[in-house]
Amino acid sequence: MTNTETTFNTEFFDSKIENQPYLDPLTREVLEAWMEANDDSIEVIFQERDEWEKKKEFLEKPDEQSTNKHTILSLPTDLNLLEIPDVVDTLYKHVFRNNPELSTQGIKKFGKLAETFKKVGVYINENIGNMKEGKDIAEDLSKKFFNHGLSLESKITTKDQPVQPTVLSESDKRELDKWLIGKERYYKVMSRLGSNPSQEDINRERQRHFEGYFKALSRKGFQREWNEFSDPIAEIQKKIKRGIENTLSFDSDIYRAIFESGKKSMKEKIKRPRTIKLFLEMLHDVEGRELMIKHQKLYDYLEIPRLKEELTEVRSTGDIEKISKKEFEIATKIREEINTYEYEDFAMIPSEVVKDNYLQCLTSTLFGTSLLDELGIKYLYVAPPNHSMTFLLTSNGKLYWQDFTPEQFSKNGKEVTSDMFEENPNILALAENSDFFNIIEKQSQKKFSISNSADVMMSHLISNLGGILKGEKAIQLNKKSIEINPNDPELYNNLASSYDSLKRYEDALEAIKEGIKVDRNYVHFYENLAKVFRKLGRDEDVVKALEEGQKRDPNNSYWSKSLAPAYEKLGRYEDARTARIDAFIIDTFINESTD
Repeated sequence: MTNTETTFNTEFFDSKIENQPYLDPLTREVLEAWMEANDDSIEVIFQERDEWEKKKEFLEKPDEQSTNKHTILSLPTDLNLLEIPDVVDTLYKHVFRNNPELSTQGIKKFGKLAETFKKVGVYINENIGNMKEGKDIAEDLSKKFFNHGLSLESKITTKDQPVQPTVLSESDKRELDKWLIGKERYYKVMSRLGSNPSQEDINRERQRHFEGYFKALSRKGFQREWNEFSDPIAEIQKKIKRGIENTLSFDSDIYRAIFESGKKSMKEKIKRPRTIKLFLEMLHDVEGRELMIKHQKLYDYLEIPRLKEELTEVRSTGDIEKISKKEFEIATKIREEINTYEYEDFAMIPSEVVKDNYLQCLTSTLFGTSLLDELGIKYLYVAPPNHSMTFLLTSNGKLYWQDFTPEQFSKNGKEVTSDMFEENPNILALAENSDFFNIIEKQSQKKFSISNSADVMMSHLISNLGGILKGEKAIQLNKKSIEINPNDPELYNNLASSYDSLKRYEDALEAIKEGIKVDRNYVHFYENLAKVFRKLGRDEDVVKALEEGQKRDPNNSYWSKSLAPAYEKLGRYEDARTARIDAFIIDTFINESTD
């Protein structure tokens, strides 16, 4: 255990704001690859500021006379944080040019964020007087948040304006509490006050949290080894710093806008699969007047605009059960059509899927949900181990198994109830109060990660692209996926694997350590740890990592089989013999009996 200076330092705030991410050639190449993977009708081009200033336009539509039919996203290499909202706004207006209600969502988000930054500054400033520790940190953060809110509004860097007193409503304060400490933590705190707390109780709890929050930021913590419990002070500081940095990572919103472009391209361009049913339709006219019909896009075949009109009409009745029945009927129709596509493991990139018409679990989920989005039908993102799917959410609050993956039919359409999972969780309440949570299915004992945010699917798509590109680009993409979705342990493991492939073993260890703080029970961490420790010649740690994995996954003979040679290397021959016997027992009696 090493003592480290972990008092909270706010200097990262300024460096993040002043960052110009695309000065780095690798960062530019990665963004170009992300655009090509999502929508290859748009091309990203970076120019020096002097050259870009001649047109000063972010988006250039193709000239009818030109042979190049790409729309050009033109960005200056020294693009700064305050210019990014305009880039995002331009992209959303292009992507949703036929949907005015969606075309302004990018700039609206930044407007709301500017207002939030100012209010956070005011809110912290209001509570400084009662603090005993961490006052200087609170004053600094209050001023930085407030000034950056002003900068976002005016698009001119502001640093030295004093925090202006503003009247915050109780509703404002509740939202700011959630923003500062996280929704999940906020609801836990409020639940302790009972079902109908007085305003006095709420204010007292709020003040207690403010004092604890900044007291923690002013203390020193410790950096511990991966297999020891984390020091709470150091972890609180890291979590808060990471949360603020992620909020200030506006270039992630460029990734989000490009992701929306990719989903739209899939929705509007993917053709129906070449099935026997389609072949018969193509030969429908035996008299030869019309031997073939056009190979339709699925969007057109399903007549999505007509389905939208039907659903709008039913919704106008206000009859919840009738509306829910129609939502289920339409969602089932879409899902059944997507289930008929051919499955291909490597169909991981939207632009390639559009060309080839093959799908895998993630791309089929993106395709299906893009159609549901247009219809206003709701769902939750669901990730069982090594898989992507959804739960359909109808207006009457019921959930249904909805897996768009080709050839996945077993549970589709079945109602999802709390008694299917350990501890009978209220899934909808969890989804409302948390951006990302896990539940365990009773039958399979598999962990299901669930979210109501499209960021989860996007983060997996980014990580998949990293797996395709490899090397330094993979590292950049996996870091971006974590920035967008920091609660998913799989993404940290993917980052560790990227470092490992470049023999950057210490970086791989650090990625796994960070992931273990997110989920200590994600068993793949310990498999990866053992591999990295083995390459570093840390034989004692190899054994510790494998033993940790075995504790969490005791019915998997992999751990015993791996431990046997690891024990032998340390001269622990009796332990090695026991491990081999354990592996034999698991394979012969336990796993065989569950097949």
